[in-house]
Amino acid sequence: MLKHRILACLLTLSAIAATPAAVSQTAPDYAAIVATSDRSDADRKLDTNRAPAQWLAFIGAKPGMKILDIFAVYGWKAELLARAVAPDGKVYAQNSEAVFARVKDRLDARLKTPATANIVSVVRPFEDPAPPGMHDFDLVTFFYAYHALLTLVSIAPR
Repeated sequence: MLKHRILACLLTLSAIAATPAAVSQTAPDYAAIVATSDRSDADRKLDTNRAPAQWLAFIGAKPGMKILDIFAVYGWKAELLARAVAPDGKVYAQNSEAVFARVKDRLDARLKTPATANIVSVVRPFEDPAPPGMHDFDLVTFFYAYHALLTLVSIAPR
């Protein structure tokens, strides 16, 4: 089943991740990131039931981190992560081929904004979501919505 494969993938990624070399110890102002005036109205609407500042604080996204965002879809979460890890961090926004085909135009438009300069779009299967040769992620995030249940999973190797 797909959800079991995804969970296995997340657990594998967390097991192979290593301690980062240049991650800031100081957390950014997550509320300020969410309140930034250049975020879209559509993203602000999604914020209303997702508590993005609390989520960013919970997962501990910090400047300099390298993050794999599995199932990035349109990039709402990836953009928030990119803002939190800037200026030296990187976010890999992964989608499967099928998902990417549905969201390509909206994701590509998002990736043309200055706030997303540190996001790399990755089209890979869920069973193998990381770009070839890419490892040592500081954080792996995954969004899963099932029957109106919203789950944001983040695995932070320590």
